[in-house]
Amino acid sequence: ITWLRGADTGRRILVSIVFIVNLLFIISVWWTGVGNISSTGSLFVALSHLLALVGTYLILIQLLLLARIDILERAFGKDGLTRIHRLNGYVAFWAIVGHVFFLSLGYSLVYNTSYVSQFIDFILNFEDVWKALIAYLLLFLVVGLSIAIARKRFKYELWFMVHLTAYLMVLLAFGHQIKV
Repeated sequence: ITWLRGADTGRRILVSIVFIVNLLFIISVWWTGVGNISSTGSLFVALSHLLALVGTYLILIQLLLLARIDILERAFGKDGLTRIHRLNGYVAFWAIVGHVFFLSLGYSLVYNTSYVSQFIDFILNFEDVWKALIAYLLLFLVVGLSIAIARKRFKYELWFMVHLTAYLMVLLAFGHQIKV
């Protein structure tokens, strides 16, 4: 825990509590809307909704972690925030990947269709899902390039452009989140 040395413990606890309370609120909202889980398909659909909510929350947290917010920097320090940003990014990425996978799998089981045809049906027949697909592909681009940039220590300008793409990704997915 050397990366937290010098950080403000009280602020760190406060920020952590706010994060956890928000996460628990998201899970409780999901839980109240789950409804009847009567099959493996409906279980996968419910799981996909939880992963979507948690993944979206974590992506929004990503935007805050390195935004130079004073309370966060005092609580965790810049190195601590960078490490949290990296870990949170992996969890957010896999939550969104899980959302897409389990939603398509769940509906394909519920409606007895193939996984691929169900995935295509979402893109063609649900509002703003095609925008969410673009955001999903941008997620892979942002994560892949971010890992490469961190490992190879590319120039700041490339890092900046990749992170601007992350904002585009969030904007594209926003309509899908509201309409669906």
